[in-house]
Amino acid sequence: FQPNAQHLVIFGAGAQAECHVEIMQVALQRTIQKVTIVNRTKERAEALRSRLLSLSSSSSSQVIDVVLLSDEEGISKALSTADVVAATTNASEPLWKDGSILKKGCLIT
Repeated sequence: FQPNAQHLVIFGAGAQAECHVEIMQVALQRTIQKVTIVNRTKERAEALRSRLLSLSSSSSSQVIDVVLLSDEEGISKALSTADVVAATTNASEPLWKDGSILKKGCLIT
């Protein structure tokens, strides 16, 4: 885990995903700059995005993006800049195809 982590990619948009974002920010002792939520449905991802934005301070410049699970290019782009990837889903299939796109030192939880 890198103390200068800036980008969290989170697979899933339920309660566990929300807790992971909060825990990352507690561990870093600051707001993580960028969160990318990857989910099957846009509605659930947008709902999580709204909850997270409502919890962040008004002075925060946090960016929260939504990428659909069906968007392989969007997932690859997000993963290539991720410092932390959290899989908060019960998926039985791999969430991404090419692990070589992860940057060196990326933490996967």
